[in-house]
Amino acid sequence: MAICHSFRALRPSRSRVSEVACPPYDTVDWTEAQVIAHTSPNSFMPVVRGDAVLAEGTAQGSTEACRASQAALAGLLARGVLEHEPQPTMYAYRQVMNGHRQSGLVCCVDVEEYRRGAIAQHERTRPEKEGERLAHMLALSAHAEPVFLAARCDQLAEQLRREMNDRPLFHFVAKDGVTHSMWSVHDPAAYQALLAPVERLYIADGHHRCAAALRAHDSLRGSGAPAAVLAEAARFPAVIFPAMDLHIAPYHRVVLSSDVSTDTLLARLSAESPVQAWESGSPGAPGWCCMRTPGAWHRFRLERRSSRRDRTDTLDVDSLQRRILGPMLGITDPRHDQRLSFIGGNHSDLLAHLVDTGKATLAFAMFPMAVDQVLAIADAGEIAPPKSTWFEPKLRSGLFVHSFAAGHLGGGAK
Repeated sequence: MAICHSFRALRPSRSRVSEVACPPYDTVDWTEAQVIAHTSPNSFMPVVRGDAVLAEGTAQGSTEACRASQAALAGLLARGVLEHEPQPTMYAYRQVMNGHRQSGLVCCVDVEEYRRGAIAQHERTRPEKEGERLAHMLALSAHAEPVFLAARCDQLAEQLRREMNDRPLFHFVAKDGVTHSMWSVHDPAAYQALLAPVERLYIADGHHRCAAALRAHDSLRGSGAPAAVLAEAARFPAVIFPAMDLHIAPYHRVVLSSDVSTDTLLARLSAESPVQAWESGSPGAPGWCCMRTPGAWHRFRLERRSSRRDRTDTLDVDSLQRRILGPMLGITDPRHDQRLSFIGGNHSDLLAHLVDTGKATLAFAMFPMAVDQVLAIADAGEIAPPKSTWFEPKLRSGLFVHSFAAGHLGGGAK
C-alpha cells in the first residue's frame, strides 16, 4: 500500500523561486556549483552543496561542508527567501523539457516503506555518497531534496491535471530550458485514496537519499530525539510520477585510466565480434554500444546471456561490465573503482571531448533502458549495475524542503 502524507514545506515565494531553484547536488561538479553559488546570492546551491563556497577538494560530507550548508539554509530563512508553508499540504509539480512533459505529486513518504521494500530500488548505493547525504541531513535537520519516485497508477496523471486549471504557486523556465510549475492540491485525501491500492513505488532517482533518510531516522531514534522530531524524520519528501510519463536517457561509462592500450582493446573486441567505425556516439538500438577512442567512434554489439532467470542479464550496462570492463580492463567493482566515472544524458559530445583531450582514456556510450525494464527488475527484487538509469528532466532543488528541526514543527503533518 502506497502511503503519502502532506507536509509543511519550506519553499520560496513566487517572486523568488527562480533565484532559489538550482540543479540537484549530484548533477554538477565543484566548479559549476561554485559559479552558481557565487553568481546567485539566493541560490539553494550552497544548501545542497556546502563545498560550493569552500576550497576545491572539500568533501561534501565533511564537517566544514555541512556547516556551510547549515549557514546557507539559515541565511535564506533569515532573509525571508524561504518561507514555511502555514499548513500541511501536497503539491502538483509539472516539468516540460523539449516537448516532453511529466507531472508528479509532491508529498512525504515513510522510511519504513523503504525499509520493507514497498519503495523499491533497482540500483545499489555507493557507501561514500550515502554517508555524505546522511551527514548533510543530520546537519540541516532537514531533507533538502526530494526523491524521484514512479508509480503504476495512470489515474494519477488525470487527477493532477485537474489541479492545473488554477494559477500556479510558481511557473518559471530554468537556465537549462526546463519549465517548472507547481500548484497546491485541493484535496490531499483524494491522493491518499488514489494511491492506497498501489502496492509499490519505484525509485527513479534518489537511491542515496532514500537510504540516508532511513539511516538519519534510525540515528535520531538511537540518540533519543524528541517524539515530534522523530515523527517528521520518519518521512522524507518525494515526487511521485505516473510511470507511463517518464523518460530515461542513457547513462554512459568513462574510463579515466587504463593499462590496456587502445590497439590491444580493439584487437580483443574484434576477435569476438565485428567492430565498426562509426560516425557518432549514438548506438542506435538496444544491444549496441559505441566506444570512443582518441579521435574516433567505434560501434559493436553487446552479447547478452540467454538465461532470463536474472533480468539484469539482459541489460546493456551489465553486458558491458561482464564482457569488457571487468575481463578486459580490470574494472571488476564498478561501485568503488575510481578509474570508472559515469555521465548521464545525451552527451556523446562530452564523452568525445574527455577522451580527445586526454582527460579520459576511453568512453562507452550506452543506449537507454526502458521504463518497463526498470520496474521489472525492482519487482523481481534484483539490482541493476550502478548508474544504470538517468531520468530527465531532473527535479529542481530548493522548491520544497522538508524540515524535522524542533523549531519548525508547529502545525504538524497529516
